[in-house]
Amino acid sequence: MVATPFTTESVCELDPLLELWVHDRGDPVTVVIAGQLDGATARHVRDVVAELHVAGHAHVEVDLSRIGFADGDGLAVLAAAMHGLDRAGRSMRLVRPSGPVQHVAERTGLDHAIR
Repeated sequence: MVATPFTTESVCELDPLLELWVHDRGDPVTVVIAGQLDGATARHVRDVVAELHVAGHAHVEVDLSRIGFADGDGLAVLAAAMHGLDRAGRSMRLVRPSGPVQHVAERTGLDHAIR
């Protein structure tokens, strides 16, 4: 499921509501998400990030700028994955939130998880 460096194709074929691109330029690797971020689709993001860490990448940034819809469940899944990786000595940063992501993050108190 992990794409080659600088891929222009989606690496998530599991859900029609979500597209993921992996840009591997070394550490950090950037995962760009487009579409819908909810409890179900966020698990695909979590799985791709886990695969990147297994492949040896210690630092991953998840770019949230192309998210058109987000809910608290989706952000909670990502925040939990981020904290678990931090405890394991690895990192996942949530960056560049779209308007919908920022709005949900502020309403749910998860804005601390986004940098």
